[in-house]
Amino acid sequence: MVKSRRGRIIELLSEGCSDKEIIQTIDVEFPPGTFSTSNMKALYGTKWDLGKTKNQSKPHKSNKINKSNAVVSRQGKTGDITEEWVEDKIRELGLNSYKPVPDRGVDFVITCPKKPSKKLKIQVKGRGKIQQNEKYRWFQIRTTKKQREKTVEEGFPLTEAWRKKAVLVDIFIFVSELYHEFWIFESKDIENLILANRLNTKHGNRKDNRDGRQAEIDLDVEHNGRPLTEIYIKNLNNWDLITNRFT
Repeated sequence: MVKSRRGRIIELLSEGCSDKEIIQTIDVEFPPGTFSTSNMKALYGTKWDLGKTKNQSKPHKSNKINKSNAVVSRQGKTGDITEEWVEDKIRELGLNSYKPVPDRGVDFVITCPKKPSKKLKIQVKGRGKIQQNEKYRWFQIRTTKKQREKTVEEGFPLTEAWRKKAVLVDIFIFVSELYHEFWIFESKDIENLILANRLNTKHGNRKDNRDGRQAEIDLDVEHNGRPLTEIYIKNLNNWDLITNRFT
């Protein structure tokens, strides 16, 4: 099995190597261009995840960055980290990935060296390990204004706008940063997750959902007395949903 870049970085960090030494080693073992993200960004993301970056404590009240901007910044870091994890795993499976340009609704396109003409589109949704509501498996599928307008033009209610987003990809990967979990679903199965949230939670029917701006997917929600994590346990780390597409 191919060693992951993140695993190698963690190994070098445990050996006490400096950032410069780590980058020099990683650049040789994983030449720039191997991944869509740079080796420096991967190093920072891994150190952030391990709590090894400087100034990682909560910002002081005098900090000019307001709470809203801090949340956005944290979400961005979560997105980088979780996408990095997925990209590493894809490579471990012997597959290739690249970011489409522009990446509108598609985070990665996966290909197989043995079947280069076959392409699989995936979207990665990450949930950070710092959450005031202590919900670490709660994800959203957000829509664009154009997708909402198109939904109405076709005669459907705004609550169905998420379908315009889901149809863009073959696979969704929901990543819990805290638990290091990868919940992998085919696009056709997303409807059941959203419906369970609408039937069993208040947030599944809040205004931004009714307006079609997003759809909720909280995997800890109970449906018919069972949490979705139990109902869909086979989807946890089920990378076969990806590799089987290339067999």
